[in-house]
Formats: sequence, C-alpha cells, structure tokens
Amino acid sequence: MKSEILGLLEKINIFLVSKSNESDIAYSTVPLVKEIISSIFKNYIDETEYLKANNTFSNGGMADFYATPLIIGQLQKRNIIDTNYSPPDRYTDEEPEEKLFNKNDDFLFNRAMVLLKERSPGFLNEISVMMNYFGKRDSDLSKRHLLCLTKELKSEFNKHGILATVTHSIETPNILAFGNSFGILSLTLTLIKVQQILELKNYFNPEIEIVIKWIFKFYKEADFGSDTYSVFPQTVDSITQKPFFNNQLFWSQGDTLIAIILYHASDVLDDGNLSRVADLVGLNTLLRKDFNSTQITNSSILNGTSGLAESYKYLYKLSSNTDYLDGYHHWIKETVKMLNNELLTADSKSNHISIYQGIYGTILSLVSFMEHNNSLISIDPLLF
Repeated sequence: MKSEILGLLEKINIFLVSKSNESDIAYSTVPLVKEIISSIFKNYIDETEYLKANNTFSNGGMADFYATPLIIGQLQKRNIIDTNYSPPDRYTDEEPEEKLFNKNDDFLFNRAMVLLKERSPGFLNEISVMMNYFGKRDSDLSKRHLLCLTKELKSEFNKHGILATVTHSIETPNILAFGNSFGILSLTLTLIKVQQILELKNYFNPEIEIVIKWIFKFYKEADFGSDTYSVFPQTVDSITQKPFFNNQLFWSQGDTLIAIILYHASDVLDDGNLSRVADLVGLNTLLRKDFNSTQITNSSILNGTSGLAESYKYLYKLSSNTDYLDGYHHWIKETVKMLNNELLTADSKSNHISIYQGIYGTILSLVSFMEHNNSLISIDPLLF
C-alpha cells in the first residue's frame, strides 16, 4: 500500500505544479480505495463484536464505526464494490453487509433509547453522532430510528433546556467543549442537519438560536502580534463560564468550525447577519498557515492538514467564496508534504486502520481531491 500511496502523492504533485486537468493524468485510485475499504470493514466487524460484548465502543473506535457503512454505501452506488460486499478471506459465510448494518442500526437505536433514559455522562455526544449517522444512511429503517430519536431529544430539551442538557452530559467535570468530537458545536450541526433531512422546518430553531447567542458571549478579537489567533475558545467552564483559548485550527475544533455553524445557522434562522459574521470569522482563518497559528503537526482528518483542507472545501460549498477554495488547495498541498514525510520517516502501519486519526482518512481526502469531477468518495458526509 505504501508504494501506491506514494504514487498517488506523486500524481497530485504533478497536478498541483502543472495545473493540468485531472483527465490529463491517468491514475486510477480504485485498487487503493478497495484495499482501504477491506481493512476498515474488517475493523467494523471487530468493533461490532467489541461493542456488543462490552456495551461500549473501544477507545477511538466510535467514529470509524459510524463512518464505515457510509463509505461502503457510496462505493456501492458507484458500482465500485458489490452490494453484498464482504472483505476477502474473512466472514465469507456471514450475512451480507447491508443486513449486518441494519442489525447494528437496530442495536444502536435500542442503545440510544437506554442512554436517553439514563442520562449518563457522555450520552448526548453519542446520541448526536448516532443521529447524524442515521440521517446519512440510505435506509428507511435508519430514517425511522432518526425520527424517533429526534422526538425524544426534543422532549429532553423541552424538559431541561439545551444548555443544561449539554452541561449535564459532559464527561469531564465542568468543562464544556466547543469542538466537533465532544462539543456543543457538533450537536448544533446535527440538529441543523436533522431538521433538514426530516423536513421538520424550524423544529430545532429555538435550540439553535440559544446556542448561537451563547457562543457569541465568548467572542474575543484576535491579536496576531501577541500570537493570539482564535476568536472563539476551545472550552468553557460550565460553572464559572470562564473561556479557555488556544490556537488550534482543526476539523474537530477551532474557528473554521464556528464559521461552518454560523453559515448554516444563517440559513435556517433566516438571519443574514450571521452569514456576515461567518465571513469575518472564516476568512480571518485563511491568514493562519504555520504551526504557531494552527497547532497542526500531522496529516490526519481529526487534527491535521487534511481535516483543515476539508473544512475549507466545505466552507466554499456553503458560501461560494473562492478564497476558501484557495485555502482548500493550500492545505491539500500541505497534506501531500506532511503525508509524504510521515511515510518516509516513520512506520505508520499502526495508523493505517483509522479513518479520522490515521492515514486512511487522509488518503480518501486526497482521492476526493484528485478525482473531484467523478469522485469515488465524498468526504463531506463523514465530517459535516
């Protein structure tokens, strides 16, 4: 696989230098993608067994677990893999993958209902991730599960309020995160997407408006001269309401994520002022291109160059502002450099298996860039 990845990086470098059309460069990424899919599906099987045996996900396993059916579904629609896909040399006598996905969806839904009833620490994060997943699954069963969870969550908010529910759910005492992994922003984006998917106009608008007003309380002007780049915090103390700022600019957290939320909120709340603020917040981040202003040290989706590249591509999709497209291309170039260095200087086999934390997600992002006119994989559903 390493040689195939290096081949992909070489072709991307040629494209970036020559500014050729993708059609001028003969390079098929299908074998590489199939190899990745085979690996992540095996991991999905293992995570299924772990989840049902332990009633919890393995450390770092939840995100990849939810991403796998979405990736396989995309490839099946494009006839890249069979509808009854099973990885080579393993589980060949097992049930077709779609039947397995549906069984797991039922299991997840029942798990969600228990989590909502018990309101244990961390329950809201898993409910949010699950609803986001159900909304993107091309399945009538998943849509039924999504509608039921949506009504249950709305009832939770009606009883306790969204901010109190989020505060109750946090796993780290008193620390309320803004991020996309365990934060209020990921929940807000889920609420926005869910009411669009289910065509429940304005259903969560009161909660979305509360969150937007709340996050504006913590806005602070950047001061590049003193190395203070972020205008919104990473976390807030839920008791004292004291914010904590850092310069991290990742897919999983940072000002680009705030801008994405504001563009969406502008649309659902019909508030043009939010779009203008999103422009200010998002475009300001384009000036941040070094370690000090981004804290980026790897090529991953979670907290590396490829995740930030995808954030800018999505910001362009939301705003049509070509400055974001320039940001996307800049961070794709940085991803190529970073991944090439990672492959040449270290044994990254241990990182292969992860979509979000390892190089699998990075490769899929680069494949999407290389073949964007006929992309095998759309990264957006895995991230936003």
